[in-house]
Amino acid sequence: MAAGNGAPPPSPESGEGTPAFNPFTDLTAEQQACLREAWGDAAFAAITTFQRPPTQEEEPALSACGVMPPGGPENGPGGGHAS
Repeated sequence: MAAGNGAPPPSPESGEGTPAFNPFTDLTAEQQACLREAWGDAAFAAITTFQRPPTQEEEPALSACGVMPPGGPENGPGGGHAS
């Protein structure tokens, strides 16, 4: 059986699994409710399980609901580049 074989999870580059930065791991109840209201239940489920990325119309909800800083993860703590 493959369970417990010590193999690492699939990398994001392979297109499988979750990316290295997963903003959905520690959502509060308020953030979940906010995203569900903004996206609807079906889109919430698809986006938070990485079945599909948010569309350009859905992306603003990530910062509006406090999931990511405005501009995405590269602008959060420890991210981005010095100017």
